[in-house]
Amino acid sequence: MQADELLETVRKECAPPVWSRAVSQARSGQLTGKRGSDGSLELRMGTKGGMISPQVTLDLEHGEWSCDCPSNEPVCVHVAAALIAFVQAEKEGRPLDGVQGPAATVSYELVETEGSLMLKRWLKRENSKDLLTARLIEERQKGERSQIATTRADVEIELLLGSLRDGPIPRAFVLKLFDWLHQVEEVTFADAPAKLGEPVHAITARVEKRGEGFRLSVGPNAALERIYKNGVAYVKGQLCPLRDVELSDTDLTALRAGRNFEPHELADLVGRVIPALRQRLPVQAPRELLEGAVAMKPRVVLQADVMNGVLEVLPTIVYGDPPSARVDEGRLTYLGGPVPLRDSDAEIALTRTVHTRLGLELGRRKRLEGEAALKLSERVRGLGAVAVSGGGMESFGMRGDLSPDLRIEGDGFDLSFQTTKGERASAEAVVAAWRHGSPLVALEGGGFAPLPNNFLAQHGHLVSALLAAKQEKELPKASRIDLGRLCEALEQPPPPDVAALRALGRDFAGIPDAPLPDGLHADLRDYQRAGYRWLRFLSNTDLGGLLADDMGLGKTLQTLCV
Repeated sequence: MQADELLETVRKECAPPVWSRAVSQARSGQLTGKRGSDGSLELRMGTKGGMISPQVTLDLEHGEWSCDCPSNEPVCVHVAAALIAFVQAEKEGRPLDGVQGPAATVSYELVETEGSLMLKRWLKRENSKDLLTARLIEERQKGERSQIATTRADVEIELLLGSLRDGPIPRAFVLKLFDWLHQVEEVTFADAPAKLGEPVHAITARVEKRGEGFRLSVGPNAALERIYKNGVAYVKGQLCPLRDVELSDTDLTALRAGRNFEPHELADLVGRVIPALRQRLPVQAPRELLEGAVAMKPRVVLQADVMNGVLEVLPTIVYGDPPSARVDEGRLTYLGGPVPLRDSDAEIALTRTVHTRLGLELGRRKRLEGEAALKLSERVRGLGAVAVSGGGMESFGMRGDLSPDLRIEGDGFDLSFQTTKGERASAEAVVAAWRHGSPLVALEGGGFAPLPNNFLAQHGHLVSALLAAKQEKELPKASRIDLGRLCEALEQPPPPDVAALRALGRDFAGIPDAPLPDGLHADLRDYQRAGYRWLRFLSNTDLGGLLADDMGLGKTLQTLCV
């Protein structure tokens, strides 16, 4: 692929704002670079002031590019600017190898002085090396010979150190300074290229066997061969900044004094304390202690019991199945078996789930009754992350639909509502729930069932009247008419005496006529005849009644006639 073809590809993938900046940089900057051993181009763009960009690598053969900068763009401004400048140089006949770079670059030297480290900066030219004692901008103003190629790291180091020209590096600057020194091309120490390592800790934690348990303490990090006063350590041939101790003074003092862990606290030590400490400093522990630890996912166990008709629940977080450790108020209590490695993030997620989805607090008991217990039971069943221990949830589960079950017993009756599995709710409980507008009724053996709303809409008032009239197991004679109606609604035969009352039920057309007795020497008025017929009707159907005409209207005559 030719350079101009690659340029067209880059232009298509380059964001418009990035392309615009790249054109500006290519026009005003200076291209420096060389060809690599594999034929690729290694390019940098330099500004008039001497600032140079990260290195851009172009592979013309395969049509690929890369840049040392951390940009997430498909094409960064450095790639686009370098390629634009290179294509322009080709058109003008300027060979890449003939492009000259700036007169000087910056190198760095770390020097030991009175137990601390200081930093020296040098200006390197083709045939000389001079100590840099002024600011970079001041050196650039001295003339053409003092053109300096500076990187962002050079500028950031100068800004960090400010007016500091000699003396120990301030401890507060060490971490940031080492970050930038990692990005410069030349750093020396003791007349050799410096090896700069990652930050290390000055102290380390140790876990040692102590009787049946273990003892945890902290002390100096034995791996450090030398520590400089301003916060740098020499470790295995590397200079490493010292990390700040990420422990409070109280915790550090307590750990220096040491803390004992009894056998039942083993899981808390291995699963919580050691992992938490390792995020802050190195921890040395017996291999057999840590090798016995197993990565496990925590889970929620809900202990559910019924006491006096009330559901009592206690949610806890455990590790293992069966549990080998339990979380108690933030501590991990060892129960036996494999020692779990604690997963704090997963515990936090479970705690949030239990609170938001179930309305419960881990480690706290809660008592619920009726529908509140049923709703919790349904939510638990829909949440796969919770295991239930104990039989409490079964007592508050949803059962099948209810159907009425009517049994005639002598002069009385028994009405209940049952599921297909024989679970039972009394008629009184069903009617009470219906009157209160509840969609559910509690079953006698535990659990709930939905109300038979269709049946109650048609016959609920009839059932209510029968229950109100029922005296123990005997039903007043007049209410047996309603019992007949209920038998008819349930398509089952009524008792014989109830069948005799059918005339008062659905087929009632009026009180039948009745002849007056022989030997009666009186004339009955119309209303007296009606009262007589009514009394005869009640007598024939074995029902009681009350004749309550006004005084003087012939109640005695009507009764004598009957």
